[in-house]
Amino acid sequence: MTKRFKKILFFSICGLFIIVTPIVILYASGYRFDFDNMRIVQTGGLFFKISPPGVMVYMNDEPYKKTSFFFDTALISGLLPKSYQISIQKNDYHSWEKELAVEEKMVTEAKSIVLFPKNPLFNLAFKNIEALFPAPDEKKAVVEIAADKGWSFASFDCQNQKQEQILAESDLQILESDNAPAITQKISGTEPTNIIWSSDSKRILIELDKKGEKQYLATEPSPNKGLFVIDRDNKIKKISFNPNNSEEIFFLSSAPTASAAKTNSASKTAESLSAIFIIRGNGEETALDFSDPSLKQNVLAYAIIDNYLVWLSESGLIYKGTINGDKISLTEILNVRPMTIKASANYQILSKGLSNILLKEDEGLYRLNPEKRLLEKIFDSAKEIIFAKDMKKIAVNAGNQIWLYYLEEEKNQPQRNKEEKLLLYSSPQEITNLYWLNNHYLIFRVNESIKITEIDNRCKPNLLELTTFPNLAIFWLSNKLFVLSNNNLFFSEDVVK
Repeated sequence: MTKRFKKILFFSICGLFIIVTPIVILYASGYRFDFDNMRIVQTGGLFFKISPPGVMVYMNDEPYKKTSFFFDTALISGLLPKSYQISIQKNDYHSWEKELAVEEKMVTEAKSIVLFPKNPLFNLAFKNIEALFPAPDEKKAVVEIAADKGWSFASFDCQNQKQEQILAESDLQILESDNAPAITQKISGTEPTNIIWSSDSKRILIELDKKGEKQYLATEPSPNKGLFVIDRDNKIKKISFNPNNSEEIFFLSSAPTASAAKTNSASKTAESLSAIFIIRGNGEETALDFSDPSLKQNVLAYAIIDNYLVWLSESGLIYKGTINGDKISLTEILNVRPMTIKASANYQILSKGLSNILLKEDEGLYRLNPEKRLLEKIFDSAKEIIFAKDMKKIAVNAGNQIWLYYLEEEKNQPQRNKEEKLLLYSSPQEITNLYWLNNHYLIFRVNESIKITEIDNRCKPNLLELTTFPNLAIFWLSNKLFVLSNNNLFFSEDVVK
């Protein structure tokens, strides 16, 4: 080997080193050459978290990775910044498909993917069920049993599928032995219309209807428990348990003013105000009075929120106060600009905390902006309003559409702004029975079809039909799907793995 050749070889190797080293360093740092755009770019990636285990991840129709029983995630790195068609599949499950964009130096995430079974197995729990009323804890419910001789109710254990009768129409005859035959006459011949649960799932109110007049029975969802009738000559407009004490019941009804009490019964009706009443554990009924006489106005709606009483008066203002004995003391006026009250409208206060107070006016929905202290209309039609389990958002059933509204900022992908509205689904038919499966999926009914949609609308939300039943109503309780169809109650445990 000549000296000249050695020199050429040495400089060639040095030149190759100088050329290759930056390329290796750039490659190791995630840089690639994008031949489509003829430029050097930094790569990104895709990350998935999937349930159930053992699924295959496809990228642009090519299999990439299968998740295992122990690892339910998949990471695809070193991707050029562009859009990729992703399909996640498993035998006997609906596939998850979405086009996701990868950006430079970023990992695009989809960490809440659930595959749902194509043909879930439903088991028959009970026959002859007229209606089902789930408890807030989702562990139990009250069922109305279809019978030839009057109505009857039974408690239902959602986990063990056991039922036990708690009350029948014939049991109301026991009230005749009390010193209140007039009450017995009022509730005889009534039809049950609803069950109202206490927040701790320990007590119930049975709503009865007799020619448009409502009566209420208070009891516990277990056999051989005492009950009492809430008897009012004036109509009860809204009734609920104290969420902090199930021994207390609140309701709205008419209470005569001091001036009306001194006059005849006709003027008493004209001058009566809609007031908040409380029934404590001993059954004693009391109309709550205001410490400030200027607050004595018709109360249109109320709610107990974080140990405070929040109410809407005919002035259009929402007040926050505390209850001390039989008096209501004002703490704060929550909206600085009163809303215009409609005389015939039905109002309802909805909230899971003082920072997120919603007000329904018939089907219209307002949010109380805590910073501006103003009521802002967010939906013209809101038939169902369901808070997500994380309390960061609500799902709104507008009749033929499902919307999301974000009460708080969502920092995880896909990121959402506070107060952002998002249309998820539209249907020519009416939507009913809307539930959150978890914080990322909704289940609902359209006619005889049970549908599931994700809330991730990148590209478009994955939507599927789970199954169909005739004449159905659905309930999502303790991670089980219950279906009431033609008076038969079915359940399926394998909807979410």
